Amino acid sequence: MSAPDVSILIVSWNTRELTLRCLDTLAASVDDGTTYETIVVDNASRDGTADALASRDDITLIRNDGNRGFAEGVNQAYAASTAPIVLLLNSDVEIAPGALSVLVRFLREHPDVAGVGPLYLNPDGSPQAFHYRFPTLPAMLASASAPLRLLPPLERSVRRYGMVDDDFSQPRAVPQPSASCLLLRRDRLP
Repeated sequence: MSAPDVSILIVSWNTRELTLRCLDTLAASVDDGTTYETIVVDNASRDGTADALASRDDITLIRNDGNRGFAEGVNQAYAASTAPIVLLLNSDVEIAPGALSVLVRFLREHPDVAGVGPLYLNPDGSPQAFHYRFPTLPAMLASASAPLRLLPPLERSVRRYGMVDDDFSQPRAVPQPSASCLLLRRDRLP
């Protein structure tokens, strides 16, 4: 059997219902024959997550006997994965129908791109701000202090840092994409 196109890596800790909803969105997220494997690391949840996941045959479950933290959980899932493309996916993310196929297609059509993330949407369809430029001192000062944020130059710095006024109707470079749903090429990872 050949390796899947994408390895989906999820770390869960006491997020049973969110994790199950996340997993239930995966099948519809591909609409073009893209194949995937899903590896879920449960960090000793106390809410029945691991038992609920153990009954699924569409995932590989790694059960930790203690909470080893998010980073170690991702590393465990990564070590067990086999695909040339890796999706870091938080357990509370629901992927829209066809969205994973769109992200995979983008990577395939742009060999110079190391990773790609989606446009995040709120339940009402409005965009979420989950992308950032690299921070500047004024942006960090304003972000740390609500009164400073009211000063027009610092308010502009915060808006620029959060890419609030940028046009995301087309793909664009994002210096700091969110890793809550981030598709990466394995050959660009250590």
